[in-house]
Amino acid sequence: MSSVNVGFEHSEYKTHLQQVQVVNNVFSGTDFIKGYIKQFPQEIDSSFEERKSNVALKNFVKRATEAFVGMIFRKPISTSGYSNRVNELFKKIDTEVSLNQFARTLATNLTLDGVTYLMAESPVEGGDPYLVNIKRSAVINWRKNETGNFTLIVIKEEVDEPVDEFATEQIEQYRVLRDDGTVTLYRLADGDFYIYDVIYTDLDYVPIVELSLSKIPPLYDIALLNLKHANRTSSKDRYLDMSACPVPVIWGADIDEDDGSPSTAKPALVIGVDEAFIFNGTKDECDFQWRELQGTSINELQKDLLVIEKDITSGVIRASQSDSQTIKTATQAYYESAEASNRVTVIANIIEYSLNKGIDMLVDYLNEPKPTIGMVTINKDYNALASDSGQVRLLWEMYLGGALSIETLYSSLEQYEMINVGNPSDEVKRIEKDSFKPVSKVPPADLHKNTDNTVVPKE
Repeated sequence: MSSVNVGFEHSEYKTHLQQVQVVNNVFSGTDFIKGYIKQFPQEIDSSFEERKSNVALKNFVKRATEAFVGMIFRKPISTSGYSNRVNELFKKIDTEVSLNQFARTLATNLTLDGVTYLMAESPVEGGDPYLVNIKRSAVINWRKNETGNFTLIVIKEEVDEPVDEFATEQIEQYRVLRDDGTVTLYRLADGDFYIYDVIYTDLDYVPIVELSLSKIPPLYDIALLNLKHANRTSSKDRYLDMSACPVPVIWGADIDEDDGSPSTAKPALVIGVDEAFIFNGTKDECDFQWRELQGTSINELQKDLLVIEKDITSGVIRASQSDSQTIKTATQAYYESAEASNRVTVIANIIEYSLNKGIDMLVDYLNEPKPTIGMVTINKDYNALASDSGQVRLLWEMYLGGALSIETLYSSLEQYEMINVGNPSDEVKRIEKDSFKPVSKVPPADLHKNTDNTVVPKE
């Protein structure tokens, strides 16, 4: 048994854990935010549980994250300078998905958590190495040297262990990586940690890359506003449910007093949605009516929801620009465009740098010399110009009319992402040197034959 506390949590980890959990719970959707729904004063438990089960979430955190990631990976990752063996790894970089899909997951977790990790591993039983994305919440402790490199890192994980032929159970395990290349697996038994396994590698460093965007999750404030929005929506839905059902009201009911004698005041009995309320009052005769709820609360709730949505929208750069109906000033549009470009550029640069470092670690596992020109490049062109057949036809007519050069035509078509010629001037030179002549597949005799489209009825 080991007397060391392998499960010790770094102070920075504990500081930000709650923030990371909030953002991830909102991102994960309705089922994960029910614990954040607040109970009304004097709301009975059964009504509260029903309201929680029907809660709706307008997921701004998910929309913002997907917008950023979608901008970056609008075009696929490009790689160059790697050996055939390394290029084969890119097809299933984590043993399951391609390099492009893996990079999207990295960008998603980086945007959500502010920090995520990239680890290189090699199967103990032999085989090709691979990359793993480690979530921020799993890395509970670490040590770094004066140059900022990890000397130790502790990862908390759950592993499935078979119980019998069919059943499995989850075991809590702590993976400790050290800069001497060893990987030690710890487990708990009777409250004490023991070494379950030790793995030795030829590396002299911790094969982990830290991707750091922000210590506080970038979308934390948005997540809190999203939870407030969900609570307000739940309140509005509850009000609408009650308002949609008229309340039965009975006047003149003969209700006994506490002493058992009939009431002479003939109070009104109101059967509410959750419980009964009694109002004092008289009627000439017993009467039954349906009454609808009235008040200004629903209007105030709706106004508050609009204010919250406005705060969220202004706090998140809507990278996809789906809110096209919103009229913005030139200054506002400029700053939003600049902020969006800056944010996604920072994320793209972090992903690009980290993937290159991660692939270098895979090359170390393969015992290959590091390629001098090996490079992974992430797209930095975030905006596509929308085009239609009318715009393309206009460009073509301008060119034919002599109002547009062939180089400008090529450049315009390339901006519309309809062609990819590189340098337009070089393309013109390639055309002049090209000896290829298209051959028509239509016989010359039929090329100009008139076609009769008249429908002749059958006799």
